[in-house]
Amino acid sequence: MMRVLAFWTAACVLCARGTCVPLLDEKSADCDSDEVRPAAGCDRRETEEEGEHEHTHDSWEEDEEEGAMKEQNERDLDELLQEEIQRRPDQELERKHRRNQEEEENDTKSWNKEKEEEELQELMRKMENASDEATRQFERERNEEEEERRHDEEEEEEDEDEELLEIEAELRKVAAQLHETHI
Repeated sequence: MMRVLAFWTAACVLCARGTCVPLLDEKSADCDSDEVRPAAGCDRRETEEEGEHEHTHDSWEEDEEEGAMKEQNERDLDELLQEEIQRRPDQELERKHRRNQEEEENDTKSWNKEKEEEELQELMRKMENASDEATRQFERERNEEEEERRHDEEEEEEDEDEELLEIEAELRKVAAQLHETHI
């Protein structure tokens, strides 16, 4: 920034020296007397020189104002740059904080989803176990009924066998009696 200021100052000085004609302290011989002045054009020359000097002075003031404005603009730009430099870490921290919050939310969602899946799997296992138990209970009841039916059938067969044996025994008695009566 100092280099820019030095450059503009030097440029203004060079520009002012190149265009500014210094006022003559010494007057020419023909402009010394009061009578000769208007005829020799001395007033006009002095007026032109003064005008050029004022123009150069005004130009130099304008250059100084421009330099001051540029300097102010550079200061403003530096301030903006410093604000941006300060804002960037703040923005970076905010982004990191937001990212951390999102990660926490995602972790929480993931954890909740895993927990729900575990609960669902546990419920499925319980349902399967209940279904298996119901199937086993049904099988036991069916086996018991089958066993009872078989037992009833066996008793029935035994009863029928006993009846047949009794009938056979009766028939033998009757046959023996008939045999005895015929003999």
